[in-house]
Amino acid sequence: MPTPPRRPGWGPAAVRASQQARALDRIRALHAPVQHGRRIICGHCSGYGNGSCDNAAVPYPCPTIRAIDDPQETSP
Repeated sequence: MPTPPRRPGWGPAAVRASQQARALDRIRALHAPVQHGRRIICGHCSGYGNGSCDNAAVPYPCPTIRAIDDPQETSP
C-alpha cells in the first residue's frame, strides 16, 4: 500500500520547529513576570508564592528569558 502524500510544509524540520516553539512557550509561561512590591521579578527563579519569595528576588527578565531572547548574549 503506498504511503499517503505529506501535507506541504509538514516535514520533519517543520514538526521539530513547531515542537521547539511550544517548548519555548512553556518556558516563558514558567518564567513569567510577577509584580513584587515595586519591582517586576521572575516568579519561578524567585520561588514566588503567596506574596513572598523563597529565594532572592530575581529581576525580570531572568537569565533564562534573556538566553531565549538573545542567545548571542555572552554575559552570565
